[in-house]
Amino acid sequence: MKKSDVSLYLFAFLLLAQVIQAQNKQSTGNNKDINYSEYRIYQWETDLKSMPGDDENNPRRAFLWIPSSCKQLRGLIVSGHNQIEEGILEDPLFRQAMSELNFGQIWVTPGLDPAGVFDVKAGAQDLFDETIRELAEISGYEEIKYAPVVYLSHSAQASQPWNFGAWNPERTLAMISFHGDSPRSTYLCCNHFNPDWENRNIDGIPGLICIGSGEWNEFRVEDSFKFMRQYPGSVISLLCNDGRGHSDFSQDDLRYLIAFIRKSVQYRMPEEWDGKSLMPLKKLCREDGWLADRWRKNAQPVAGTNAYRGYGGNRDSAYWYFDEEMARWTESIYTRERNKKKQYITMMQNGRILKPDEQLLFLTDGKNRNIHAKAVFTDSTYSRLSDSHSIEPVMIKRYCGPVEVINDTTFRLSFYRPGVSHKRVSGIGMFAFSESDLFYGHAVCPISWRMAPTLTEGEVQKIKFPVIPDIKAGIYSVRLKATSDRKLPVQYYVRSGPAYIDGDELILTEIPPNAKYPLKVTVVAWQYGSMLEPKVQTAESVERSFFIYEDK
Repeated sequence: MKKSDVSLYLFAFLLLAQVIQAQNKQSTGNNKDINYSEYRIYQWETDLKSMPGDDENNPRRAFLWIPSSCKQLRGLIVSGHNQIEEGILEDPLFRQAMSELNFGQIWVTPGLDPAGVFDVKAGAQDLFDETIRELAEISGYEEIKYAPVVYLSHSAQASQPWNFGAWNPERTLAMISFHGDSPRSTYLCCNHFNPDWENRNIDGIPGLICIGSGEWNEFRVEDSFKFMRQYPGSVISLLCNDGRGHSDFSQDDLRYLIAFIRKSVQYRMPEEWDGKSLMPLKKLCREDGWLADRWRKNAQPVAGTNAYRGYGGNRDSAYWYFDEEMARWTESIYTRERNKKKQYITMMQNGRILKPDEQLLFLTDGKNRNIHAKAVFTDSTYSRLSDSHSIEPVMIKRYCGPVEVINDTTFRLSFYRPGVSHKRVSGIGMFAFSESDLFYGHAVCPISWRMAPTLTEGEVQKIKFPVIPDIKAGIYSVRLKATSDRKLPVQYYVRSGPAYIDGDELILTEIPPNAKYPLKVTVVAWQYGSMLEPKVQTAESVERSFFIYEDK
């Protein structure tokens, strides 16, 4: 056989392998078969009194989700309101996994600490204690008071997990700093500070630093190794994803986070627990785990992955993993992305290719809330379309903000539980991405546009929203009948309660079996107004609450 024929066959084989890989890979974008509204439910909320919110109209609030089939909680994911946290917590894959573990989720807006670092002296611990106490009382799940916590935060709040763990070691199951920093780092996001731990540590508590190569900095590596030398009892893992940036996550990331949490459960939690006192958590030992070299772009590791005692490299410059499975999984991710060609993605709107940092144009007449744009592959200058890219399609995901992804070219303004006037909802958070294939590495492009939370020019409008009567459990839906005096269509969101919105109907979902009755549901009616002539101001939103009573 000629050499040219061999090359041709090899190329064909690789191309076929790519196609099979693409067909077998689970979709990571907007799946039309999934009702994402169901995964954004939080059944309970409480206004926190220990610390004021960002302004008097938006108190600090904690929201609680419990799996609908959960009879007893085994753990809690606790997170704040920075950016990516809510996208992770509300992803169908993540919520399904937490349901299987009987883990609830607590999401606090704007967060458990205005400084972003979980500073106990500034009241963060008091706020956490109030959150746990109040949510246990209103939900009926008393074990919330004692359930072990996986603390997960992103970016400007990403040092919170380490500081929470230091002050709550007896109930911290795991710590996840997503697109964040190593513990006690000198390279903190947003120039934050490290609160005093006094004589505390996070020995034996598994921690994960998860970052993208687009935000890689050698200071992070140096600081993490320095920390592990200072605290040899610490067990810190690293996941770096090549081609990913600061404000995105993939299904691979979610699977890794889920596995990290499952391993924490497997190695630290007892099988039986009465829920009436703190769960006895086992401390992990670095010597019992596996070690792997740090991520190195387009370079081989300095030593092969191995159990602690068999590791051939410098143990002070290696990351810890629970076991062989997690260590080799991490290594395989690095191997998969190594030496791949780069591909480029940006957005196109109204026939014009936008630069990656350019915001989308959004105008509404009060009726049409859609924004149309599409993600495209370009050359390295982001000025011309390109055919040089992965065979994986470009997908789009939401991670935060008042937006709904209708499909890959249509996005819709859609306010949600933080409120219409909340300063943290003025920015839209989405990202476009293409997964890697055999030749091209992963690529990502942030998508955003900023807008005034409220329109203040033009005619004033008011919403009339009739009272919603109480109902018995088992009712499937409730018709909503709010109107605007400017004849513009009124939209709704559920701030809390076992329900979601479908047009002008409130759809009730399954209630967790040990929920405390009556269960409060709060629905908010809103109308953003018109930015075009005749201009109409944003209406003052109107909320209505009712109760679901047990059907005996």
